[in-house]
Amino acid sequence: MNNKTEISTWIFDLGNTLMAIPDEFDEEICLQKILGYTDTEQIRSIIYRLCDKFPSQNIELFLQRFDQAVNPTSDQNLNLMIRNAWMKSVESAQLKPGAWHILDKLRNAGMKLGLVSNTPPTSQYILDYLKLRDRFDIIVFSCDVGHLKPDPRIFKIVLEKFNVLPENTVIVGDKIRTDILGGAILGMRSILVEERLRCVVENGQNYVDAIIPKLTDLENTEFYKRLVK
Repeated sequence: MNNKTEISTWIFDLGNTLMAIPDEFDEEICLQKILGYTDTEQIRSIIYRLCDKFPSQNIELFLQRFDQAVNPTSDQNLNLMIRNAWMKSVESAQLKPGAWHILDKLRNAGMKLGLVSNTPPTSQYILDYLKLRDRFDIIVFSCDVGHLKPDPRIFKIVLEKFNVLPENTVIVGDKIRTDILGGAILGMRSILVEERLRCVVENGQNYVDAIIPKLTDLENTEFYKRLVK
C-alpha cells in the first residue's frame, strides 16, 4: 500500500462477508424447491427484476409483488410457504465470527463505514436481527438505488455521500466480480475474503490488494494494522 495513501473509509459487502445463511434456509434455494424451478438463477432474476422496477419499495410490498409474480393463481397454501421461506431465511442469518469486533475497532479508529449489497428489501430485517444497522454510517442496497454490483454507480453513491476519494477507500467482499470489481475500477483498494485462497484474476487482471481466508484475518492486513493500534 502506498504510504502516502490515507485510508478513511471502509465499505463492506453483506452476504457471505459479514453474515451467512445456511443453505437449508437460503431463500433462493428454498424458493426454487417450493416453486419447482430448475435453478436458483430463475428466482434471482425475478427478485432483481422486481427490485429494479420498484426501487425503494418496503418489505411488505416486495413480498406481495414476488408472490404475484410466482403465484398468479393466489394459492393461499403456496403463499404461506413462500412467506415462510423468506422469513425463515432472515431468522437463520448468522453473523460471521468477529464481525462486530472488526466493525467496532474500525469505527473506534475513526473510520467511516459503509455497507453495499446486492439484496432484496428483506435484508433490512437482517440488519436489525444481527444488530448491524447502527454500525454503519451509510447503507446502500441495490433494491433501493436500482444499480447492481459490479456497476460502479452503486459505489459512487457511497463515495459521494461520504465525500471521499476512491483511493482513500477499502472495499471488503467475498466475490471478485460482484463485490470487488466495481470499486476497484474506480480506484478503491480491496480485500477479498476467500476461504480457499483461490486465484484472484478476473478478466486477466488482479483487482485484489489482499486475500484473507476469514473475516477475522482482516486484522492481519497492512490496511488494518496501519489504522488500528
